[in-house]
Amino acid sequence: MRTFLIGFAAVVGAIYLSAVLFPAGEIVTLHTIDEAGRRHDSALWIVDTLEGPVLRAGGPDVLWLDRLILHPGVSLERGDTTRHYEAAPVEDAALRAAVNEAMARKYGLAESLVRRFRNVEEAIVVKLTPSANENGGPTDGH
Repeated sequence: MRTFLIGFAAVVGAIYLSAVLFPAGEIVTLHTIDEAGRRHDSALWIVDTLEGPVLRAGGPDVLWLDRLILHPGVSLERGDTTRHYEAAPVEDAALRAAVNEAMARKYGLAESLVRRFRNVEEAIVVKLTPSANENGGPTDGH
């Protein structure tokens, strides 16, 4: 457990330092809701593919991923725009490879630092499909 915590702290530290020292790429805010109906905001990287906007979770233990699996109706702030989506993890090796390549191009040095601590070949790709109900994103239930 100690090794995991040290590794996790190193990944978070590397991402933070790379964002501060080498700002590049785009940060979006994903809004998810938990089992109690509370809204959570997560700052994430995003890339656009032929299949639409895609997020990438470092692994199955990511809290925002757990929340969107429970409640796939999410909203995403991108620049000055908030849109509602249905989010779904996708098991597709070709898509994961394309997303990893796009992340490397878009986020450069920051992505290379992440790759020192995380195996992106085990990442989980999350596709965002525009919601049919534009009011379908998460809200704070309290």
